[in-house]
Amino acid sequence: MFQKQTRLHKRISDLVKSEALEFTAPEVKRNISSLGVNLNGNIEHRHLTWTYDFDKISIDHWPRRPKGDFDLIQTWYENDDTIVIFKPRNVVVEPGAGHREDNLMTFLTEKYKRQFYLAHRIDKDTSGLLVLTKTPEQLEFIQNQFRTHKVTKKYLAVVKGLVTMTYHVTSWQGRDSGNPLRQKLYWSEKGALDLDPQARQAVSIIKPLIICPNSNLSLVEITIKTGRMHQIRLQCEALGFPLNGDAIYNRNTGFKKQLELPSKSFFGIEQLKSMNSEEFIHLQIKVFGHDGYSLLANFIKFELNPGRFWEGEVFDLGLLN
Repeated sequence: MFQKQTRLHKRISDLVKSEALEFTAPEVKRNISSLGVNLNGNIEHRHLTWTYDFDKISIDHWPRRPKGDFDLIQTWYENDDTIVIFKPRNVVVEPGAGHREDNLMTFLTEKYKRQFYLAHRIDKDTSGLLVLTKTPEQLEFIQNQFRTHKVTKKYLAVVKGLVTMTYHVTSWQGRDSGNPLRQKLYWSEKGALDLDPQARQAVSIIKPLIICPNSNLSLVEITIKTGRMHQIRLQCEALGFPLNGDAIYNRNTGFKKQLELPSKSFFGIEQLKSMNSEEFIHLQIKVFGHDGYSLLANFIKFELNPGRFWEGEVFDLGLLN
């Protein structure tokens, strides 16, 4: 009797769909290669292996993607056309592969029984303030402020290394053709556009706040002038101080050059507040929680309607003094 053959990665993809597991197709192939599949009691790492319907297949040993705690979502401000919320870490903002139901927009739609419009985005791993609107007209009004760089947006992050000066960073970035999970950074516009016509300018100011020499870590504040995908993570990595706990942007570039650095922006180590490891860990937990990854969309200021502004800050930097 003829037995139907199916490639292993296709069987796993079908299994993922049938059990509503949160793995994308690229993750399935990567996990087969790195973690293997339990195929009839043996671990198989080749995704093109042929399988039959009678084969026993299991991926119970694959770690499940961490999910954010939707109970930690907080409403910071709301009126008839705008809402500002605090998004906790590990909460995906929009529906997508692996997160069709498990995402912020679906959660809010079901909770409020109405449609919301996303004025801007923050990464799944990033916590902090997020602005949404209730009408297309208000969406256009706020997004126009982002396009014209009228919104003030600041992040806090813990990075590896001792950051002792303020960096005014202007770079260009586009997708990394060698790794779909990453963005690629270019230091010149010509070099960027020659290789990637879709590359876009990314501008940030990275200011050190506290250093911890014992742990070789720094707390920094990043003011973003543009909102490119993974902008902060990519630029910090390129400067030689990647975000602590970042699983993707963690290459050691060794880059320590000053970029467009006015003299007034220089901070000597003796002018920076310094903490020992115990003090720094306590502060890190207070600001970011118990997760090792530390990136917080801490402050935002924008115009609600002509002449009326709103601003919010998650962690009061005055407490650092």
